[in-house]
Amino acid sequence: MQSLHRNLQVLFLAAFALFVLAACKTTPVITPESYLDALMADTGQDGEACIDARDINDYRSLNTSSVVSIGTTPSTKEYIAVTRFRCNGLSTSSKATFRSNKKELCGSGRDAFLVPQYRCTIEGIFEFENRSAALAAWDRVNASLREDSDAPAAQEGAIASTMP
Repeated sequence: MQSLHRNLQVLFLAAFALFVLAACKTTPVITPESYLDALMADTGQDGEACIDARDINDYRSLNTSSVVSIGTTPSTKEYIAVTRFRCNGLSTSSKATFRSNKKELCGSGRDAFLVPQYRCTIEGIFEFENRSAALAAWDRVNASLREDSDAPAAQEGAIASTMP
């Protein structure tokens, strides 16, 4: 009798766990590849823009893990970079350095952001005439991806950081 009681308990717990799992709605996650594809479609660019590393003035995290806005001086050009994979250190680090085989940072998949404890390979870089144009493109892309996936809104407040 005790064995039957134990079997019923196990069966009940298994059925309950299955019910809970079935009731959970999984929210689609917007991946770095999604951002890259959407920026390519929105801008008509291939994501292989390059930035003279000496001209980089600042960067701002546009979401929590994979998209960064890069400001330059003396020009007013602004760039949006997308990492190959999620890179949590981008949104929490106050400083970043770059790793490149040349004096340019390019969206070729060879260059990277280096933040404490992370190496974030840059998959794509997109060039804009100024910060306003870059942020307008980001807003369009972000809204489109959120609409397509019903995912929660990405972090709108950018984290400003000064480059060394």
